[in-house]
Amino acid sequence: MPNKMRKLAPGATRRYRFPQLGQSGEGAPSEQERFESGYQQGLEQGQDQGYQEGYQQGLTSGLIEGESRGLAQGQARGLAQGLAEGRASFDEAMQPFTRLQQQWESLCRARMLQQKQVLAQLVEQVARRVIQAEFTLNPQQVLSQVEQALATLPTQPEELTIYLSEGDRRRLAELGVTQCAGWPLQQDGALAIGDARLETRAAVIEVNTAERLDACLDKINSALDASLNG
Repeated sequence: MPNKMRKLAPGATRRYRFPQLGQSGEGAPSEQERFESGYQQGLEQGQDQGYQEGYQQGLTSGLIEGESRGLAQGQARGLAQGLAEGRASFDEAMQPFTRLQQQWESLCRARMLQQKQVLAQLVEQVARRVIQAEFTLNPQQVLSQVEQALATLPTQPEELTIYLSEGDRRRLAELGVTQCAGWPLQQDGALAIGDARLETRAAVIEVNTAERLDACLDKINSALDASLNG
């Protein structure tokens, strides 16, 4: 349908409608809309950029901090592992020396024990020889032991027989001694040098030099054991 143009009468006017601000034609966005759109776009871009920069900065800081902590933990673990492995290697390397030390200590202890036994035997032999020599050279020492035994009797016996070894009896007789405390001296071939036996009706007292020597040797052995264990 063709457009009809209506002509105005001479002198008549028609109102003109201005387009909205910022529009050059119908449907064009206004300046306000463009401002709001730009603001929103800038806001979104700023948020995206801030997010990206914050994420990147946090990631970088996290990596640096994580690397630092990981390095410290790795060093600590590596040091502990190295120390453990070094200790294990050292202990393994020291095992032969430990066994050698134990063998050496065992050998030394065995040698010391052997020397102790040899020393104890030597002391015993020397002591027995010295005692025999003393009683042989001075038989009156036997009478001293007899007198000590008599002192242990609770009362004076009515009858008493004193027996000495054959050698001691003979040597005392050679010195003119045939009695002890008024009681005659008899001989008994079963007695050893320095031994004596006193017989009464109520009791028998034996003077055994070997037993007294053994008691002294026990004390010596105890002293040697203490020095060995110490």
